[in-house]
Amino acid sequence: MPWRETSYLLGREPNCIGRARNWATFHPVAAVLLSILGLLLVVTVVVVPTEWVEISGGTPPACSKGGVAAVMSGPSRGTGEAEPFLSIFSGDAKHGELIAATKKYELLPQAWRDFEVVPDVNFGTPEPRWKSVAVVDSSATRLFMFGGLTGTAYPADVWTMAPDEDGNAIWSFVEFEGSAAVAPGRKAAA
Repeated sequence: MPWRETSYLLGREPNCIGRARNWATFHPVAAVLLSILGLLLVVTVVVVPTEWVEISGGTPPACSKGGVAAVMSGPSRGTGEAEPFLSIFSGDAKHGELIAATKKYELLPQAWRDFEVVPDVNFGTPEPRWKSVAVVDSSATRLFMFGGLTGTAYPADVWTMAPDEDGNAIWSFVEFEGSAAVAPGRKAAA
């Protein structure tokens, strides 16, 4: 047998390859059936698409690119227990038209909802922008957003957004004290 004469790592064929060859030689029908089943499994996993379900509740955000999205946790209506939701802010809608909508997708009723936006007392709400960077704190109850592109400028501002018990989105501008070093404004970079 020629394969036994060739040298592998230790001068002989690995035991598992030899056993597989011997088994396939003595059981050719079973080897063909197993090969066909393996091929069917690969085709099923790779080719069969996932079924999507249309969400019927609420109005989804405008189709945009470069917006901020984060999975957060906030009090649910009625129960007061923390429940996860998807929060979306801003983005480039089309042909450079920037939007500044704050929306959320609630997982339990499976519906899009508009946040009632509560602006910062002194600074209002963030300008419409795209390609901002956002993270949530360890409890997933507050979103931190930095930078982005506001049409013509790269702001070096930091904003936080946290939902309250009534389902409002409370935006707050983060002011740095004294000579705190602030990163230069940029887009799509942490």
